Amino acid sequence: MEDYNTHQSPPPPYDLIILGASGFTGKLLLNCVGPFRLYGDPVVAACSQTGCDYLDICGEPEFMERMEVNYHDQAVEKGSLIVSACGFD
Repeated sequence: MEDYNTHQSPPPPYDLIILGASGFTGKLLLNCVGPFRLYGDPVVAACSQTGCDYLDICGEPEFMERMEVNYHDQAVEKGSLIVSACGFD
């Protein structure tokens, strides 16, 4: 059986370039790319900096706690909602 993990490449860098320079005008970004501990931080950072609401399906407690500590104040200041674990069972 072929190991598909060897063929996976990391997702593109979802950061301010994606949300700003690309002309992204959405109010909500739904992040389904995991593992979130590896790929989620730049997405949350970009949303909290631009005022875009963020929603994910994460089930990684350490990631969720780290995002709250790192980005809560900035998200409140910019009016961005950062919501994790939506739909996680």
